[in-house]
Amino acid sequence: MADSRESARMENCGSDEIARRGILPGMSDSSSVEARVVGAIARSKRIDASGIGPETTFEDLGMDSLDAIELLFEIEEEFDLTVEDEAVQGKENVGQVIAAVEEALAEKADGEAPAGEA
Repeated sequence: MADSRESARMENCGSDEIARRGILPGMSDSSSVEARVVGAIARSKRIDASGIGPETTFEDLGMDSLDAIELLFEIEEEFDLTVEDEAVQGKENVGQVIAAVEEALAEKADGEAPAGEA
């Protein structure tokens, strides 16, 4: 399913737009992680990503605990990660989630268990 959604996203924008938005599979630098997390938030809330940045709070986005769970699923699918609930819940803004995803990606690259697992 992730492959078909990724293909659909790429079909809807040119290669320059794909590179600008940082949605190429396998990209993991900070700007692409940010773009992909913002994209996951926009998809889960069904809103335009242009108004979402690292300082945007979840209160600004009108997100509740159910939205946080949906976002968790979006992030797991987007990054092919298993993310503990704490990586999203309890965070106040988008930048904190980006940092948690970057940490989980680094742990995955190092072959460690995801953050929050004992």
